[in-house]
Amino acid sequence: MQCYTQTEIVNELTALKTLVAAGSLHLTKSNFTPAAGLTAAILDAIEADYDGYAAVNTTAVLDIYSQGNNSWAFQVATIQFNYGPAAVPPVTNMIYGFYVKSAAGDVIYSATLPNPFPMVDTLSGLPIDLLFSRSANPF
Repeated sequence: MQCYTQTEIVNELTALKTLVAAGSLHLTKSNFTPAAGLTAAILDAIEADYDGYAAVNTTAVLDIYSQGNNSWAFQVATIQFNYGPAAVPPVTNMIYGFYVKSAAGDVIYSATLPNPFPMVDTLSGLPIDLLFSRSANPF
């Protein structure tokens, strides 16, 4: 296994940070399996559509920092998704996961939630924290 230098890790994270900072965070209303090669067309087809939903730009990206043990990271400020106001008839969703798309429309990252989350009324709110990290030591 190859070990990486701090400069290599920070350069890789800087490139990723640039993509994320120009991107957007989307929620999914159906389950999916995160995998390399997952396309925006597949995920856009299952994008949430509950009342009040809109994808959110991921422009609030914080600086890269050391996590210790030859590991570095950056994060996006918490993004809050809320339900409502309700339409007639109301549209609700169970939220299964999320994905980040670049400005070019490519999927940068996707993940599923440990449990589906109901977006069903004005008391429903889902905060998402994105943390991207990389270690110099692959072990």
